[in-house]
Amino acid sequence: MGGAKPSMWLMVAVALGLFVGSILLQVRTDVPSEVITVNPSGAAGSALVVYHPGLSSFQEDVTMAFATGLADAGWRCDVTTASRKAPHDLAGYDLLVLGAQAYQWQPARPVRRYVERLGDLGGLATAILVTGAGSTDRAASLLEGQLADAGGMIAERLELWQDAPNEEVHGIEDVVQIARSRGAALTLP
Repeated sequence: MGGAKPSMWLMVAVALGLFVGSILLQVRTDVPSEVITVNPSGAAGSALVVYHPGLSSFQEDVTMAFATGLADAGWRCDVTTASRKAPHDLAGYDLLVLGAQAYQWQPARPVRRYVERLGDLGGLATAILVTGAGSTDRAASLLEGQLADAGGMIAERLELWQDAPNEEVHGIEDVVQIARSRGAALTLP
């Protein structure tokens, strides 16, 4: 009846290490996808919406709701994930929307790498959608700074949380409704 054997603790530690390692790999790895177009006949403007899907559907739900809101307002939206397959020529776009989760108080690495690959944004209007468990301010500020350094002009900054009350900031709790209404209300500077 003596306690657990040291080899059992070692197996638990190895299993836990593998689990944490697989999560870190998932949040740092590009997830290539095709470009889908929302509202192909939109005439209000053209937006490229790029996001990292993350560990749950939360970021994708928020990003797609924002794109749907833009489409409701007459925008054409090309939506894809942050990877080397994502469009790099932004000449045909009036707006770049980036969706990133906050991991360890930083925006998702695939989104940061995508912005690095873009180079000079030449004053392009940008919107950022940062999601997280509850604390996203630092990640949003880092992404905003990276875009400013690349020559992007911030038109929108939206932070939404899975485990913190969104209602205190946005007046309602439904993150999909918040994102869709903010997309529909977006005006460029």
